[in-house]
Amino acid sequence: MPNPQHRVTPVSLPPESGIARAYASPNLADAYSIELPPGALTDPVLLARFIFSHQPPWISTLTAIRDALVGRFGLKTAKQLTSLGAESKRGRLSIFKIYGTSSTEVVLGEDDKHLDFRLSVLCSKQPSPGGKRHLTLSTVVPVAAPANLAPDILMGRRFSDFVKVQGQSIPLPEGLWTVLAHFRDSAGGRNRGDAVVMGRIDGHKLNGMIAVNAMQSSAGVSSAPFEACNRPDYVFRKVDTYDAQGEQRCWWINHAVAVWQNQPVFQAAQLELARLGVSAPQVMINVGIRRADATGFATTFYYFDPADDAIASASASWAESEWHRSRIDNDPSRRAYVQKLQRWGESWASIYFASR
Repeated sequence: MPNPQHRVTPVSLPPESGIARAYASPNLADAYSIELPPGALTDPVLLARFIFSHQPPWISTLTAIRDALVGRFGLKTAKQLTSLGAESKRGRLSIFKIYGTSSTEVVLGEDDKHLDFRLSVLCSKQPSPGGKRHLTLSTVVPVAAPANLAPDILMGRRFSDFVKVQGQSIPLPEGLWTVLAHFRDSAGGRNRGDAVVMGRIDGHKLNGMIAVNAMQSSAGVSSAPFEACNRPDYVFRKVDTYDAQGEQRCWWINHAVAVWQNQPVFQAAQLELARLGVSAPQVMINVGIRRADATGFATTFYYFDPADDAIASASASWAESEWHRSRIDNDPSRRAYVQKLQRWGESWASIYFASR
């Protein structure tokens, strides 16, 4: 059984740490401390090497996902940073650059296009009155963004009732919705817009998810053809109006069997859920709604978990899924579930189309 005296505890950033003064305006600062057992070594560099060479497998998994996401944007990956350390043989510890050392602390970090950060491994200089020493790991990240990119005002925030995504108002079902991922179209590409994934989190469970792709333009834009409005193989589809280059209002019901692998924004959301310790279903049903006109577009997917209605979903491809249109009538409980979502979608679509 774990020793309760050696549990990791969140603490304030130690004022004696070198990173406490590293940045004038840190955007993130956190620290965690643990009591060292009697007789433990107190060399901060050796302690840091031990920590980063004995990490649980899930950290490697999350790092691999992170590398797959950021590598395509030209950001440094763990593999590249490890290679730097192997080549230099000095000045680096694990994947991190060493920025400073003392008898009690080693300061690590890295600078990259999207952000800089500093990491401290600090061993208390003197034992506490009880003869105990503590090891504290701290991280600071400064407020930083490219000159042409405003700070992210959505990531990590909670919303209720509605959220604005690139100027488009998106209605939210009841509850608090946390932004899990936000990819911005900083280049202003036509018909690309911002992508946002939000989750309604209850303890360690994901009780609903919303994915939004939206763009608004004051200059006026022409719509682009949108496939979902005309998919005959969806379990349900309704088109109010559809002009491939003009006004579009449609909604549909579809099943998602590999949502976490589909796009980088979902992979980023999965990474954030894992960080929060939140479990997520692999098969979900979504009600998708699309509105578009000369002022821009907003496409939103509202995801539901059939397991909440005690309906299990086997792992299968999209075409072979028991939720596919060609099979849905084989199971009365699945058909009734889709009909329930259809009633919800009919009401919600009218709210969605009226929102601006």
